[in-house]
Parts: sequence; C-alpha cells; structure tokens
Amino acid sequence: MALLSILISTAGERIRHVPAIFLPERADVRYIVSWQNCGLSLPLEVKENFKRNDVELYSLSGKGLSRNRNNALRHCRTPFALIADDDVSYTEKQINNLLNLMTGHPQVDIFCCRVEGQNGEFLKSYSPAPFSYKGRPAGSYFSSIEIALHINKRMPFFDDRFGLGAGFLSCGEEEVFLHDADAAGLNIRYFPLTICRTSDIQTTGTRFAEDVRVRRSKGAVLYILHGYWGAVVRCLKFYFLHCPLLHFSALRDMTDGIRYIEKARRC
Repeated sequence: MALLSILISTAGERIRHVPAIFLPERADVRYIVSWQNCGLSLPLEVKENFKRNDVELYSLSGKGLSRNRNNALRHCRTPFALIADDDVSYTEKQINNLLNLMTGHPQVDIFCCRVEGQNGEFLKSYSPAPFSYKGRPAGSYFSSIEIALHINKRMPFFDDRFGLGAGFLSCGEEEVFLHDADAAGLNIRYFPLTICRTSDIQTTGTRFAEDVRVRRSKGAVLYILHGYWGAVVRCLKFYFLHCPLLHFSALRDMTDGIRYIEKARRC
C-alpha cells in the first residue's frame, strides 16, 4: 500500500528534468506530477520515462505555481504527501527517514524539515532542535520543498494569489499556507531532518531589491499574517532597517501589496 505521494510541480520544457527525480519503484511511494504544459506536447523521450506504475501525470493549462501545487494536492490519494519542485533529488534513506518520522508522529499534520544544496550545504540556518509552528523562533520561514503533509480534510490549499506566475505577486505562498493551516487548527512542527537536495538554493524572496513583485508580496504576506496596521508598521520598520540604499518606491511597493489584499478582502 502506498503511504507517500511526492507532489512534483513543473512547467513547460522543465518536464524534462522530472524523470531524474524518480527513485527505483517501491510499493509505499508514488509520484504525482502536475505539469503546466504551456501548450506543449509531452516529449517522446520523457513519455517513456513516465510509463511506470508509481507515476501519475496531470496536465494543467495556465500559469501560477500555487495553482500547480493545488492540482497535485487534489490528485493525492495517500496518507502522506511531500511537496517537490522539478530541481530536487531524494535518496532512499531520506524517504525512509521521512516515513519513519511521519508514521512515528501521527498527531502532527504538517512537518517542516531541512533541505541541502548540491554540495551538502544547508539551504538556510536551521535549528538543531524541533519546535512547534506557534513557538517558532523569530525569523523562521520554510520553503515548499521543506514541507511534508499528513493529508486530512482540514488541510488548506495554497492561495493562488501568491507564488511564481501569480501575476501581481510572486512569492510568499508557503508562509500564507502555513498561516492558514495553523488558523485551521492543524499541528505544525519543525524537525531537524534533511529530506532532499536542490540545485537552486536561492529562494524567490531573496530577490527583494530586484523584483517589484517580491516587494509587493512582502506587504501582502504581512497583511495576511498581521492585519492591515500590523503590516503597515512592519513594512515601515523593514524599510528603515533594511532598505537604506533602495529608493522610497520599495516602501510604496510593499504597501501596494497590502492594498491588493485589503481590496480583495473588501470585495
């Protein structure tokens, strides 16, 4: 019986990277691939690699990483799910360790773990000790590929206003997802377990200075987490502490993100 689905989101020609993620077939693991095809046909050489009993491919039109992740989630039929991108890799040991962790903690709904780069360096600075989401250290945040789920009816979907390809905003979907899950009463915990390796150790949020959508996303996420005035105060504090070399437009962009969510809330 399959216990874990690895939910792989990919788009366009990047579908070619996906077969490299597949481990040898095992009865307890499945791969759910959600592909935003961008009008392309599946390359023949890739199609051959998808002819496995443990792989399911679902095509999706349009853009938006959060929409893509939600499509994969809707097709998940196993008790556990692991969120993946098309540039990650797993080992048998990592999957075994994750399954042992998840089956050993049935009271936990969402597991946040560690990810390393291609040279074994960690994606970020991680705590050596477990902690709960409610008691998380200041500055803690998690990327999607660090998250595994114990599927249940209260599990939220990703807010498709956030994430790559969303349009006005471009990141922050993980923070909003975890916030929504916590608000739904789900038990979220971090464990210092390394679950995968990625070739891209730079997250979208690190492009704050270069990308207006990242700056908007920061204001929008702060609004979701702290409300209107809480977001305004935090944007002002962030601007004066961390943006001395940026033009005043950086503050305007963050407040544009706040207004974007505020307007949607009122509609």
